[in-house]
Amino acid sequence: MSNIVVYNNKDMVSNSRTVSSGKMSKPATFLRFNFNAREQFRYLARNYFKVLNLKEDSYVLDVGCGPGDITKYGLLPKLPKTTKKLVGIDISSDMINFAKMYHQDDKRLTYQVLDITTNELPNNFRETFDHVFSFYCLHFASDLRKAIENIHLMLKSNGEIFFSILLRAPVLDYYERVVKKDDWCQYMNYFKSRLGPFQHSTTSKELMESILKETGFKVNLCKEERKLFIDSKENFMGLMDSMNYLNIPKHLEEKFSLSQWEAVKEAGRDFIDEYGEEYTYYPYTLLIVHAKKY
Repeated sequence: MSNIVVYNNKDMVSNSRTVSSGKMSKPATFLRFNFNAREQFRYLARNYFKVLNLKEDSYVLDVGCGPGDITKYGLLPKLPKTTKKLVGIDISSDMINFAKMYHQDDKRLTYQVLDITTNELPNNFRETFDHVFSFYCLHFASDLRKAIENIHLMLKSNGEIFFSILLRAPVLDYYERVVKKDDWCQYMNYFKSRLGPFQHSTTSKELMESILKETGFKVNLCKEERKLFIDSKENFMGLMDSMNYLNIPKHLEEKFSLSQWEAVKEAGRDFIDEYGEEYTYYPYTLLIVHAKKY
């Protein structure tokens, strides 16, 4: 039976990470409202890090590090104390600048702007890392196969990858509803170009395993877990405001966020609690992967 985990943001501390591939331009806002990723990191570390063969004196990469808080406060403490370097990369220069300013006060930590789907991988990143992690990021990659190929190139022989990826991301469901409307249809082609292969797939696990094996990985774990997330309207709107996944013009950002809340209501995923506060809920499936480079 699948594991169903429910998280409610109301009582959580506001601190989290990014899933990057849209250019998120408000790191502090994202940090405040993206609770779920922090809780999910704790869950993954507690339940799955035991399958990893964490090496001493290792070089480690965090793909989609966002503002760097989980890289520093979550991932780094889980690594051996002899870890040589932990590098966080993100496509957003705003996120990386924020990470450098607030989360780089450890000599083992460094952050760098890099698109994981790049065709020009820096030479100093090739066959450099013993471990590559990614949390809530790769479902936003415009070319998942290229992302996996680049990760393979960056790993040393026998290096490990561990990542979580959303299958049919609810946020993308709402984007898709909104961009079909007249006011926003001009962004439809851009949205389609950024839509990953899992959003409408019914064989996501098999597809992921196939990509990994064809790229040169031995798959040790590829597991789906069903989850349910509950979020207040305030937090949902704050998160949407911080993402701007489609590069909506600044003067239209608030209008677009309101359109996304309307999409939530149209999908029937809103409710009002006993105190009259508005909430949204959305079920999703998390794919958890651990693999080793041949």
